[in-house]
Amino acid sequence: MLFKTGSEDQSVFRTILQAVSHPGRIFVLPEASDRRKKWASLLKLLTAVMDGEITHHIVDGALCPDFSDLLYAATKSPAVALESADFVIVPGGDTKGSITSAKRGTPEYPDMAATIVYGVRFIAAGEAQDDGIFLQGPGIHGRIALPVMDGLNSNDLRLLFEINNDFPLGVDTLFVDEAGRVVAIPRSTRMTD
Repeated sequence: MLFKTGSEDQSVFRTILQAVSHPGRIFVLPEASDRRKKWASLLKLLTAVMDGEITHHIVDGALCPDFSDLLYAATKSPAVALESADFVIVPGGDTKGSITSAKRGTPEYPDMAATIVYGVRFIAAGEAQDDGIFLQGPGIHGRIALPVMDGLNSNDLRLLFEINNDFPLGVDTLFVDEAGRVVAIPRSTRMTD
């Protein structure tokens, strides 16, 4: 990921790093410029880590037709096919199975994998997901329950589990809700039930 120079982008970037360092824990982005806009937190997160050299693909862009233009204006990131995108953006919380086509890296270059970024309605601590998914691995003491993520299709969680079953290959995943809460599941994190 790239480190931008604006102080707000730096604060957002530090929040993302904290989330990646502590998988499954909830962190909050610095105040979004306009929380009334549905995609403000998602856009804030992406503008902190993307630029014109990083490619993206928006899954089901019809959900937010202006988002692609806003993202390009803020980052100059080119849109590409899902299979070659550095960032796969899922504003509606459901890839309808297409996540299986995301880049997973190679044995020589596992870091060439995609980062999947889900926009969800809200993330809440406490109760585990309905299907009781737990996380364990680097940055986690023992195991922790994955927070509740309203607006995320549970089939996508199952697919993430399968995709990341061949570490070091896999995808890194970030979830951000409308209030700016962020949760990360790096590809090094194991998901169990």
